[in-house]
Amino acid sequence: MTKLIRISFILLLAMVIGIGTADAQNYGRKKKKKKKKKPKTEQTDDYFDESGGFIHRLWYGGMVNFQIGGDGFGNNALLLGLSPMVGYKFTDYLSVGPRLTMNYYEVYLPGPNVKIMQWGIGGFGRAKFTPSLFAHIEYETLRLDGLGDTLVAENTDENFYAGVGYNSAMGNGFGYEILGLYNFMEENESNVPIEIRIGFTYNF
Repeated sequence: MTKLIRISFILLLAMVIGIGTADAQNYGRKKKKKKKKKPKTEQTDDYFDESGGFIHRLWYGGMVNFQIGGDGFGNNALLLGLSPMVGYKFTDYLSVGPRLTMNYYEVYLPGPNVKIMQWGIGGFGRAKFTPSLFAHIEYETLRLDGLGDTLVAENTDENFYAGVGYNSAMGNGFGYEILGLYNFMEENESNVPIEIRIGFTYNF
């Protein structure tokens, strides 16, 4: 099972890299055609880059977290959540920033289901290979709180993710992205260490 998961993750990375490479080639061809005059949006971006200071080096994002798998004890589990994030651009290709996590986690049992809220905070770093393809690393700490009749002892969980993502600009600074990440701190072999995220960004 673990071998199959790793193979699936490698195939996912290859697919994302292939999409990013094709997008970069199309971007290069379009850029060659437009040499004489910059669009107004590019002129505005150049202005802010030179005189905007700290605020205009920030970009914003939000992820939808979704995962189906086991809870480590042979039961099915579902995770749904949101993760807002803010990045600071050191350069056009390198950025770091904080990320918050709010997840609803439910374990399906023969009796009442276990329902938990996860609250997390962490930091991330990103490096662009092309205008659309980037590498992502992240560390986070999660706290668990029981919902309803679910009793949860005070507990924290640590995760370290690494992977790649694809971001496609939709105009006016907005874009959507897909990430495939591997959790290197997942110690339970019954849990799937792969996480797929879909989200939106602004000014990335």
